[in-house]
Amino acid sequence: FDPRCVPVFADHKYSCLPHFIIGGVPKAGTTSLYKYLLEHPDVLPAADKELTFWGNFFSPKRRPSRDDVMGDYLPKFPKISPSDFKVTGEATPGYLYCLTCPTYILKYMPKVRLIFTLRDPVPRAYSEYLNKAADRTVVRYLNKRIDNKMEKDLSDAAPPFSALVADVAKTMASCGSPNRTFSMMDEYSDEMEEAGCYVNPFVGEGRYVRY
Repeated sequence: FDPRCVPVFADHKYSCLPHFIIGGVPKAGTTSLYKYLLEHPDVLPAADKELTFWGNFFSPKRRPSRDDVMGDYLPKFPKISPSDFKVTGEATPGYLYCLTCPTYILKYMPKVRLIFTLRDPVPRAYSEYLNKAADRTVVRYLNKRIDNKMEKDLSDAAPPFSALVADVAKTMASCGSPNRTFSMMDEYSDEMEEAGCYVNPFVGEGRYVRY
């Protein structure tokens, strides 16, 4: 075996696990980085750039099983022989916001390289806002919580970005600590909700932003 290969046995033979995951942040060059990596002849693409698999397990109440990983995730990567090692991976920006994802990823892929790109939070947020405004999905994201599904209806009723920034500033001031705030994909308590400590995902998604 090539020493860089972490072998897994499936379909009666060994193959190498994915070598890297680009985990975020959205609108910070993850697509470009993934394309640059694929220009190398020894880097092979996954079935899609964003597999989003680990994002299905944002909540500690849901845990991926070995069958989930072997049946729904690994088949989306090319089969790489341990004797002819190549690099493969995926890029799903939303993984950065998932507190449980690193634990689950490293359980099944203990030597995977986790890569993150960061960007100044305000220009990043505005870039994502413009993207969602063009798609008419701003309201969808404002109403999304970890325990409900994304709305299907499109809407042009997007508040101005300045109002979203002002709303987060007001919430951060009234709630005191970033630990008391929550956003779209964060676990939260009834107390946090009653206190109005929700921050919209365009400005406040991800604890690194709120700190």
